[in-house]
Amino acid sequence: MIGSLLVGLLVAKFGQKGTLVYSTLLMLLGGLLMGFSRVLHSPEMVILGRFMTGIHSGISLSVVPMYLGEIAPKNLRGFLGLIPTIFICLGVFAAQVLGLSELLGKEKDWPLLLSLVMAPALVELLFLPWFPESPRYLLIQKEDVAATVRALTWYRNRYSSNIQAEVEEMQEEQRSLTSLETISVFQLIADCSVRWQLVSVIVINIGMQLSGIDAIWFYTNRIFEKSGIPMQYIQYTTVGTGAIEVVAGLIGVPWMHYASVACVIGIIAGFCVGPAGVPFLMTAELFTQSHRPAAYIIGGALNWLSNFTVGFVFPFLQMSAGAYCYLVFCGVCWIVAIYAYIVIPETRNKTFMEISQMFFSKNAARYHVRLDEVQLRMFKGYGTLENSSTDFETYFMDE
Repeated sequence: MIGSLLVGLLVAKFGQKGTLVYSTLLMLLGGLLMGFSRVLHSPEMVILGRFMTGIHSGISLSVVPMYLGEIAPKNLRGFLGLIPTIFICLGVFAAQVLGLSELLGKEKDWPLLLSLVMAPALVELLFLPWFPESPRYLLIQKEDVAATVRALTWYRNRYSSNIQAEVEEMQEEQRSLTSLETISVFQLIADCSVRWQLVSVIVINIGMQLSGIDAIWFYTNRIFEKSGIPMQYIQYTTVGTGAIEVVAGLIGVPWMHYASVACVIGIIAGFCVGPAGVPFLMTAELFTQSHRPAAYIIGGALNWLSNFTVGFVFPFLQMSAGAYCYLVFCGVCWIVAIYAYIVIPETRNKTFMEISQMFFSKNAARYHVRLDEVQLRMFKGYGTLENSSTDFETYFMDE
């Protein structure tokens, strides 16, 4: 959560790519501390290393979807926005496999297992600096048209006709903003023109964690143990590997225990298909450039706070309600689904300005905006403006 609170300040100062590069140093340092903790007989190094990797996770979980959402063409934004979720799931799976007692799950091997976080961090540090910064950041906040075109040319085909259209759309957004400065969290909360977008981000981020997925991740072993799975096979059931050994070991166990395992796997699969990546992707889509970092701060902080709340409260909820505790999570899922169906419009293949315009009518109706006020409200960055001539055409002509 601390990392998510730093996102706005870091992105405004270093940009999305710069923030990711610098935050990677935290992961490398944290991995080194954890790796040498046993040699130096210092458990405090593990605590400090985990703290550093936690800050890095809070930053990355917000900045990576923001960066991918801004560099992706609108027809691929949804797919690329879910890429972080896919790799998070792969990372969790890899950690579970490596954590098996036959591999690095023994006490003496834990420092080595924890230090493996340096491997992806090194890959990122080697390759990411060579990537261009977000074109939207370069144009809207740095006002560097030439660098914007170079970045788009790098990410797209050099001769793509869509580059000019994308720059025009960015310039339209730039003209619609009253200020190119990144607004603060308090300014975002006070801005009535983005009220429904803000409420939507809050609902989907809290709903993501209150769906109960963290209760399952945190307490999977306990759930399987109560379902009657033999202790020696729980680690294989949790990982999802060693299925043959699990089935062989479950001979004679009532079939209801299989249903418990199937339900847990079904919930995790359903979560990864939908809610896992949508909140962070949608936060990028619902806000324009100046509002986006503050929106990620709010969404990320609430996401991590809800994560902590579920992990802390679930054991007490389970003791008081037993298996019925999952009905609470089911009710939250229904509420969020109904809200999303009624309030949040379809954003597929829409530009950021088009998405903002769809929300503009809701915000105007909510606060009874008169027709003679609409033009003024548009200039807060959440309406559309007529196209005007662009100043980047000479760049293509020179090329």
